[in-house]
Amino acid sequence: KKCWSEKNLVEKNFGRKRFWSKKILVEKNFGRKKFLSKKNFVKKKLNNNEICLGIWSIINSNSNLDIFSKCKIDFILLDMEHGNYFDNIENSIRTIENNNVSPIIRIPNYNSHYIQSNLDFGIHGIIAPQLKSVEQINEYLELTLFPPKGIRGFNPFVRSSSYNIKNKVDLIINRDCLVHLSNENIFRVNDILF
Repeated sequence: KKCWSEKNLVEKNFGRKRFWSKKILVEKNFGRKKFLSKKNFVKKKLNNNEICLGIWSIINSNSNLDIFSKCKIDFILLDMEHGNYFDNIENSIRTIENNNVSPIIRIPNYNSHYIQSNLDFGIHGIIAPQLKSVEQINEYLELTLFPPKGIRGFNPFVRSSSYNIKNKVDLIINRDCLVHLSNENIFRVNDILF
C-alpha cells in the first residue's frame, strides 16, 4: 500500500523520483519553472515591436487549446461574446499558459463581473466589445487596474495573486495585462471622438 502522508510524499514515477511536497509542487510543477505563470508572452513581444501571431477560438475545448498552443503561436483569443466560453475558463487559461502562449479573452459585454473574474483567473489580455461612450471606456479602464490608477478590487486568494502562497501582495500586475477595446461601429467612433 502507498502512504500519502505529509512525511512520505516521494514516489517513483516512470523510473524518475518525483517529490510531491507542497513546496516542490509550487516551485517545480513537474519540471516547469513556475506553478503559476505571471509572464505575459504576447505583451513582451509587443513591447519589443515584434509581430505576434495567434488564433481566435470560439470552441471551448481544452484539447484543442492544447494542440493550438503547441503550434508556435503567441496568443489564443477566447471569445465569450460569440463562442461558448462560459465554463472552465480558468482551466483554458492554464492549458494555454502551460505551452508559453498568452490567453486573451473577449468578454461577452461590458460588465464589471466579467472583467473582474477573468482578471482574477489570470488572463493575459482582455477585450471589451460594444463600448458606447468615453465614460464607458474610462470606466472599463478603471475596472482593469488596481488603485490608485483604477478601482479594481483585490483578492489575494485567486489565481492571479498566486492564491497568496507567498503571502506577498504584488500589484505590479497593473502593467502585465493587455487591455483592449473593440469598436465595431464607425459611427460610434465619430460620436466618441467628435
